[in-house]
Amino acid sequence: MLILQAFIQSPGETFLNLGFITIRWYGLLISVSVLIGLFVSKKLAKARNINPEYISEILPSLIISSIIGARAYYVIFEWRQYSGDNFFTSYEILNNMIQIPSFLAVWEGGIAIHGGLIGGLISIIYFCKSKKINLKTFIDILIPSIILGQSIGRWGNFFNNEAFGVPTNLPWKLFIPIQNRPLQFLNYEFFHPTFLYESLWNILIFILLIIIFNKQDLRIFQEKQILVASIDIGTNSTHLLVAEINLELKSFAIKFTDKSTTRLGERDEEGNLTEVSIQRALVTLKRFKEYCKSNEVKQIVTAATSAVREAPNGQDFIKRVLDETDIQIEMISGSEEARLIYLGVLSGMAFEDQSFVIIDIGGGSTELILADKKDAIALTSSRIGAVRLKNDFLNKESINSERSTFLTTFIKGSLEPSV
Repeated sequence: MLILQAFIQSPGETFLNLGFITIRWYGLLISVSVLIGLFVSKKLAKARNINPEYISEILPSLIISSIIGARAYYVIFEWRQYSGDNFFTSYEILNNMIQIPSFLAVWEGGIAIHGGLIGGLISIIYFCKSKKINLKTFIDILIPSIILGQSIGRWGNFFNNEAFGVPTNLPWKLFIPIQNRPLQFLNYEFFHPTFLYESLWNILIFILLIIIFNKQDLRIFQEKQILVASIDIGTNSTHLLVAEINLELKSFAIKFTDKSTTRLGERDEEGNLTEVSIQRALVTLKRFKEYCKSNEVKQIVTAATSAVREAPNGQDFIKRVLDETDIQIEMISGSEEARLIYLGVLSGMAFEDQSFVIIDIGGGSTELILADKKDAIALTSSRIGAVRLKNDFLNKESINSERSTFLTTFIKGSLEPSV
């Protein structure tokens, strides 16, 4: 009778050896963990209305501080390995052997996850303080990725024949080569795969954290009525609209509106938003944010249109607003602006089965929409607006019949492709 014995065995620590470079499984898995963690955290950041690019921005310092912390923690508690005769170790560089302090030789092994967490936490605290991000919220979007990365990283122990338990004869037993066995267990071949236990446990924790994260997002929808706000940062003015949404009836009612003439369309000679107009916008946005906070508005959606979209320092303005007000701005395209205008009109007017045209004349652009109640047939945005035309044609000179004719011709020519 044929008897098959089941067990787990590592194929070795090397993934690929090209001679001039060796890629090990542990390093490969760590790299995969970082990439997957980056993807997951960006998704969670978006769900918490935090700029997803902050995850990419903190990643280099987070990795460096975690490595330093992990190494420092291990060296401190295992100092006997790096003191006395062991203080220096040899390192080959350009075919020359040099002596360096052994505690710097991370490649020889010796890091501790506890120190990595401490180092990483210090980096996160500093980053959140510099960016004025809520620390608890930022940790919420990072922790699931860290746990998932730990789960993937444990498999590096499998390829290295380490992180195993006591001898066992269970079906999922792990074969350990004799050179990797503890002295007291040299006569035993199979051991508990504790790396696998931890990996599975971390996967379960990751799933639990994601469930909790999503439930926190759904709490606001468990209420019957909630307040939400939208802020429209235009070329001439900035608008705030606060609406109460009835989640049972799937309806809304406008509770508050406000408007301030911020004139972001007043740019300098290079087309940048001027400091004066930026200050006007910041004062307005801070006032809007304070109103939303005092009235317990659950969510603020903010969009910037042509003035910010076309300015060379538009992204700098968005970052500055986030730093000073904690308001996350989405810079929308002209076609997206037209689509949102269409949805706004459709929500407040009944057009039956007939087609219709919507014309929205703003400070920096004019949107023309051809649509019916089912769908938008054409969404166009032209760089024709009241503030733009005033700045370009009516800044100092008075309007006469000749100039009026020229301006009319210019407007018709600009709108003709859309028409």
